[in-house]
Amino acid sequence: MFDDLDFSDYVTIKITKVKDSTGPAYWQMDIDGSDGEIGGGTAPTFYGVVDMAIEMARERNDIDDPEWSRFDANGNNE
Repeated sequence: MFDDLDFSDYVTIKITKVKDSTGPAYWQMDIDGSDGEIGGGTAPTFYGVVDMAIEMARERNDIDDPEWSRFDANGNNE
């Protein structure tokens, strides 16, 4: 059924808990996509950087492409 799978269209999200000598300082996230670096940012909370990462991943290089993230392998695309 899946003879020729193509894994070239992707987004990689890296989340880092940044620390200094006293302990955790803030959260940082970096996003890379199949066409290069998308962006990054910082937030005081884990969920803050996750939310930011999801938003950037949906926008993909500042080009709003909600169709890219709406694909549903179960066939329930809206």
